[in-house]
Parts: sequence; C-alpha cells; structure tokens
Amino acid sequence: MEKDSIILKLYEEYMDEIHEADEENVKITTEFVEQTEKFEEQLSKEQVRQLEDIIDKALNMNQNTIKQAFVGGYRIGTQLTTEALYGIRRNNLFKRLFLFFK
Repeated sequence: MEKDSIILKLYEEYMDEIHEADEENVKITTEFVEQTEKFEEQLSKEQVRQLEDIIDKALNMNQNTIKQAFVGGYRIGTQLTTEALYGIRRNNLFKRLFLFFK
C-alpha cells in the first residue's frame, strides 16, 4: 500500500484523533484491560502468553480491516467527487455549446 501513503497518513491522524477524543472508547478500553488482567490472574504463564497472542492477532485483523475500509472509502469519495466535478464541467461545456450554436 505504498502508493496510498498519503491516505494512510490521513487514516493514522484520524485514528489518533478518535482515540484521544472518544470517551466511549476510553471507557471500553479501560474495561477491556481490567477484565483481561482479572482473567489472566486465573491462567498459567503459558496460557497468558497464548491469550496475549490471540488478542494481538484479533486486534491486528480488526485494525487491518478498518484501515482497508478507510482507504476504500477515501477512494470511493475521491472517485465520486471527480465524477461529480467532471459532470458539472461536462454540463457547462454542453450549455456553452448549446448557447454558441443557438
């Protein structure tokens, strides 16, 4: 995704803003950490390591899905904007031609 580096930078900035500003996210994250730590107390060290690996994989999958959706949405938005501007330009051209030949 190197060609999308500007889009990815926008995504990262967007995600930073969401994480800093969203009280709901802070609440959910705090609850998740507390519940995970409480559950890990019941596990052996090996089980804790396995659980952490599973959580890391789940978080990576989720983050990758969100990133792909953001990039895809950005592309769609850009394409819609381009098509709308092209349509406006095209309509203006047709109007000028119509007025010219009138």
